[in-house]
Amino acid sequence: MILVPRHAERASEVVKILDAYHLPWQSVVPVANAVPGADGQCQVLLVNTTGQLMNYYRVSDLAYVGKSLAGQTGGHNIIEPAIFGKAVLYGSHMENFRQVDQLFQQAEAAVVVKDDAAFFGTLSTLMGDDARRAELGQKARALVDKHRGAIVRTLDIIDAL
Repeated sequence: MILVPRHAERASEVVKILDAYHLPWQSVVPVANAVPGADGQCQVLLVNTTGQLMNYYRVSDLAYVGKSLAGQTGGHNIIEPAIFGKAVLYGSHMENFRQVDQLFQQAEAAVVVKDDAAFFGTLSTLMGDDARRAELGQKARALVDKHRGAIVRTLDIIDAL
């Protein structure tokens, strides 16, 4: 699993959670006063840097895009993993990305979960189903391709006015 907290300064807080669950982890940049998993085995990569998220989406099998579940609201940009044709999973609170959420749901290009229980069940199911992940990823990429060039089209409309 690759964990990318929204704010890199939260890394020490995330480390405490990983340690509490006895999950061997490694960070991209060392976390002050934290010791990674003892035996060199890494189950979790903690990305505590800024500006590298797209690189991690590129190598992922599935992306959960946060701030849309567990009492969080607003959501984050689900287009980013879709660019790489990745299966996307996110929560139902996408207030900051309403139109994007609507497009992805209409195209059945991502999976929306309503709560923590649905998240864990859906994540487990998707991780065990390569064909479903591939299908979601293909639909997500097709949706991105369909809407590519919006800036140019918008500028053309403005020029005409």
